Amino acid sequence: MQGDTARQKMMEGGRLITVVVSSLNDSDLETKVAAVGCLRGLSRSVKMLRGSTIPNSVAGPLVTMMQDSQAIEVQVAAAAAVCNLALGFSHVRPALVKAGVIQALTHLITGMVPELRLHAVWAFKNLAHECDNEVQGLLLSELTWRGFKELVVSDDDVRVRQQAVGLLQNISCKGAGSIDRLLAWSEGGLLPLLEDRLIPAHHAALLAAAQLPPAAAVASAGDLTIASQIYREQLVSLLYAVNNVCSGSEAHKTAVMTSGIPGLLLQYLSISSSNSGGGGGGSQVAAAAVQPAGPAGPWSGIYPLCDVRTAAVWCIINLLWCDPAVEASGTSTASSSDVTAVAAAAAKAAALKDLGFEDALKGILAECAAAGSGGSSMAGVPALLGDSARQDLLERAQTALQVLQKLGAK
Repeated sequence: MQGDTARQKMMEGGRLITVVVSSLNDSDLETKVAAVGCLRGLSRSVKMLRGSTIPNSVAGPLVTMMQDSQAIEVQVAAAAAVCNLALGFSHVRPALVKAGVIQALTHLITGMVPELRLHAVWAFKNLAHECDNEVQGLLLSELTWRGFKELVVSDDDVRVRQQAVGLLQNISCKGAGSIDRLLAWSEGGLLPLLEDRLIPAHHAALLAAAQLPPAAAVASAGDLTIASQIYREQLVSLLYAVNNVCSGSEAHKTAVMTSGIPGLLLQYLSISSSNSGGGGGGSQVAAAAVQPAGPAGPWSGIYPLCDVRTAAVWCIINLLWCDPAVEASGTSTASSSDVTAVAAAAAKAAALKDLGFEDALKGILAECAAAGSGGSSMAGVPALLGDSARQDLLERAQTALQVLQKLGAK
């Protein structure tokens, strides 16, 4: 089913959806799979997900099918359909949760069938999208930290690892309270996991792909493009998960600052074909392990992408964020807690400047200016990203630099 217009025409009168729903309970496996496939096609429409075209009555049969271990094909089809139906704006999501979809997905995640694990983790990620505290609590109670960490670190399928990181990004974006629940769930293992997975050596596939000559890249366009996209999206999700922690309470920001994460963020800000090293000595050692020598420089090719660097800049912005009203009030009228908040932000800014973040941000602005003025193209920015990605990076870097310099002057 291609396009909302085609889907809408098929649904006119309500006869087809009635047949689809009734076929979910058919005794014939092929009929079930076909019905689920039709449902999955309908679920690709945001309009239909938000509305009531897909009835809540599909929830029970889908959960039942996911529990049918004797029919793997039916399980895979049902889990794939649930992925879209589990999104935060889906009309069907509450019915799925009530029908036990989280418990059913948990069983599939621990199974040995790669496609089932992929769709189950994907559905978990979408369930975490804009979830309330009740759904977050159910997700965390059903999925153990140890099991989740294995998905992120050691699953054989890179697509599963990508979706698991996306789950972490989604489930950590509900404010300080959700971060506290995650820290308790992980027994303090959340930040060490993020720090470990941000080490550049874990993203060597991106660098390896970047070293291919153009002819080889074109010849391998299919697999190379897909693999590069997956690894890049995984890295971006990791950075936004860090950003979510940076957006939390002062205690969360302090925990990030006292970890090795700032040094890793600096490396991702500094990636450029004109930059052969990192910021400080430690950054150079970590980066050197995955920097093959080449005439175009160690960070050339697909690795230094705008979206990666933009995500890293967002981490800095939120680490330093302080209520503008508090900053503007001045120490004479501010409460003691406000003065403490401003002082803490200033201390973080000073520490980041000492690490080299001011120079890194200025370097980004210089690259963007060179590209925007018709000079050499911005290092590492593929044409398909276009000017909008460069503009987004430019604006975020300007904001981060302004905040860093303003707080650093206090």
